[in-house]
Amino acid sequence: MRPMKWDEAKLPLIKFKEGDYSRPLRITFAGDIMQHGKQLEYEKTNGYAGVFDHIKEFLVGDMVIGNLETVFAGTDEIDPNNGAPIFSAHDSLAVALRRAGFTHIAICNNHMYDHGLEGLNRTVKVLKDAGLTVL
Repeated sequence: MRPMKWDEAKLPLIKFKEGDYSRPLRITFAGDIMQHGKQLEYEKTNGYAGVFDHIKEFLVGDMVIGNLETVFAGTDEIDPNNGAPIFSAHDSLAVALRRAGFTHIAICNNHMYDHGLEGLNRTVKVLKDAGLTVL
């Protein structure tokens, strides 16, 4: 049996209050968006500009949702305790995600509290400032 294409699903349409919603809603999911040591080293030298260019053609739809497996805590520490990874990315990653085509970012995962409530709140602010909807 071949996989069904999105336009063959014939799902019922959600009725919205305004606009023309006579076509299916196209949603793309991607993840996990990580931030390990090698990535941080590369980005410190080269920045995030263009880092998602090789997948940008796949990041299309009415909603493009990514699962963020890091926070924006204002530090780029990976493992300050020499134990379990504690992630934090440069704020410019949020701008790069938006530039690549992401519209929504899911933050419900095991790394969102790596830098406590302050890191979580800062992550939400950085994502919203970049024009992304936080899920």
